[in-house]
Amino acid sequence: METQSFVQKIKSYITGSITRSLLVLLICVLIVVNLGILLWQDRFVNSSIEGRTNERITEIANGIEYATEILTVDNLPRLRRMMQNFSASQDINMIAIFDHSGKAIAISDIQFKDKHYAEIFDVEQANLIDTLYKSTLFTPEIVSLFRDENHIESRIILRELSGPLIGPAGTKGVVFVSFNMYRYQQEKMEFTNYTLLFFFLNLLVIGAIIHYLLKNQLYVPINALLDACQESVKTGNFVLPKRLPKNEIGQLANAYHWSMEKLQESKAELDLANEKMQATFRSVQDAIITIDTNGIVLSANQAVLPMFGFYPEELIGQNVSAIMPEPHRSAHDDYMKMYKLTRTRKTIGKSRKLEGRKRSGEIFPVMLKVTAGNANDQPFFTGVIQDLTELVNVEQKLAENQALFETAINASVVGFAIQDQEGYFIEVNPSLPRRVGYKKEELLGMHVCDVLVEEHRPAMKKTLEDLRTGKTKESREPRLFLHKAGKHIWGLMSCSIVRSPDNKKSFIVTYVVDIDKEIELTERLEKRNEELQKSNEDLHQFAYIASHDLKSPLNAIGSIVGWIEEDCGDILPETSKNHFEILKNRCDRMKRLLNDLLSYSRISKLDFTDQTFQLGTLAKDIFDILDNSNKFTLDAEEYELTLPRIPFEIVLRNLLSNAIRHHHKDTGHINVKCQKDHKNYVISVIDDGPGIPPELHEKAMEMFQTLKPRDEVEGSGMGLAIISKILAHFGGSLVIHSDGKNGTEMRIIWPVHWKSIMSQKNNNSNGDSDVEDIDS
Repeated sequence: METQSFVQKIKSYITGSITRSLLVLLICVLIVVNLGILLWQDRFVNSSIEGRTNERITEIANGIEYATEILTVDNLPRLRRMMQNFSASQDINMIAIFDHSGKAIAISDIQFKDKHYAEIFDVEQANLIDTLYKSTLFTPEIVSLFRDENHIESRIILRELSGPLIGPAGTKGVVFVSFNMYRYQQEKMEFTNYTLLFFFLNLLVIGAIIHYLLKNQLYVPINALLDACQESVKTGNFVLPKRLPKNEIGQLANAYHWSMEKLQESKAELDLANEKMQATFRSVQDAIITIDTNGIVLSANQAVLPMFGFYPEELIGQNVSAIMPEPHRSAHDDYMKMYKLTRTRKTIGKSRKLEGRKRSGEIFPVMLKVTAGNANDQPFFTGVIQDLTELVNVEQKLAENQALFETAINASVVGFAIQDQEGYFIEVNPSLPRRVGYKKEELLGMHVCDVLVEEHRPAMKKTLEDLRTGKTKESREPRLFLHKAGKHIWGLMSCSIVRSPDNKKSFIVTYVVDIDKEIELTERLEKRNEELQKSNEDLHQFAYIASHDLKSPLNAIGSIVGWIEEDCGDILPETSKNHFEILKNRCDRMKRLLNDLLSYSRISKLDFTDQTFQLGTLAKDIFDILDNSNKFTLDAEEYELTLPRIPFEIVLRNLLSNAIRHHHKDTGHINVKCQKDHKNYVISVIDDGPGIPPELHEKAMEMFQTLKPRDEVEGSGMGLAIISKILAHFGGSLVIHSDGKNGTEMRIIWPVHWKSIMSQKNNNSNGDSDVEDIDS
């Protein structure tokens, strides 16, 4: 209603100011335009139509007058023809020339020829002619307007004439010209019609302009403003119309818009505050219920549904005792009666632990706090109810866990202690006092350093200081404890600091694990490792000495055999020569075996750095210096490798040598290929020899194993064993692919990241950087 009244005021204000101004302006414009049109019309008619008419009459009169002055009686027929020509025009009613006696000597209407003008014209016209005849003063012409019986206006011009045709000298005649005004009246009427049409069109244009102005400046803005106001009443949101004139309407609309914006801002703030309050009221987990002095529920939030099983709408209008079990229900009814009589507040403003009752009848613990309020002089009470079921369950669970924890700590064989931040025991389990030979009462209050040997106390004090300052959060170190009886006990001591929530207090929690046996086993293991290392060194030294000392008699035997062949070669039988040859071969084999044994023992000490080289170039260099290689062909693809070159060269040399030595023909072909994945280099040495049967693949890589008799193929039988051990040392492997018929592929798998593998094995050691070539 207030908005509609405001709209009516707007309409009245606009009607009283702008409308009157526009109407006054419209009237002034119409008056000025119409006066201008009328003045212009009169001036135009007088100056244009009548002027042209007079000019035409004068032109005819002048022509006749001139003719009478120059013509004689003899030329009278000519004058008559001229007059007939003039009268042929529809604008001419009659032309006549009267002589000095008033007789028509020449007239356009031949029936009036030689008649007196009094016989021709009516009295009025005849009097005008008399005036000219009788005047003594010079009167050049008389112009008059007449109407005939047909009501056709005619303009008459009478002019004095003189000349030979008129009569004797000194006399005068009259020329009579009657000009028909019908055509000019028609023209005037048409012009008047056009003027009226223009006048009405002018009114229409002015009306359209005024309508446009009124529509755009008054009606459209008013309607837009009224629509916006009505919309604001419905939605509460006022939208300023897009186009408003810069007049009182626009100013009023802007003022209204500003007022509505302020109103909307205030309403938005109020709505936001209300929404926050409602959201808080709805989202709070505690049940909030308001009741009157009779205990009837006035309102309830959504929390009553999960807490009591009632929807808020179901509780409103009921007595609040519906959610109370006995005896709280009766006590509440008695309290409400007492309050109505005495207005005594016994429990208002206090929190109390009570019991609530669900719709299902289940009883559960609650915390209730009641506050009093007043609205419109009507008192009411607000109760905030908190469900304590989970809290009670948690408390029970905590009590159970505490009991279990204490039981577990007390029954544990691991020593447990709680110290203050200075390191004094404030709580210990039974295991720790037993471990150090004290009673629990004796240990409480003692400092942790009091149960440690003297040499471990400084480190313990440093650990406590680091825990207090936050430098470390926990410590785990083996400590040597001092038993009350004086003996020493090893324990793994784990300490961590625990701070209170307010960060004002801190405690140190300590666990002590008995590691006496572990320490003893560790010492024994270290002693065994030292013994094993010494044994390995002795074995390596033995292998070196044995190979060196055994080489001397073998060299001597070989030399003696050579001397005997030189001295007695001519007399020795062929059988003895064969025996000497076998003896030399056996000596060479023994030397080779000793070299291979020495090389095999040194493999674990290999330690080389990466080198980048081309596989094809290295394979061809090795192939060129091998025995009998000139009878074989080699294809080796160029592939860049980054590996320890010397161990790889030993592996590749032995594989190429084996491919030539174990070939069943004097000629053959060897192919060396390589490919790489993200983990390994895979190098293949492929020959077209007899192959290795699948059942002998594993045996071929064992020590002292040959697939042919040693007398057929000289070798120690350790070539593939050495290769396998070298590859295993660098984290790789050797794989044999052969069906025993169609050649053999010896596949080397060498890790790209061999260094990380060796470091994981912790197997790096210094050793010889060179290993002699071994023939298999």
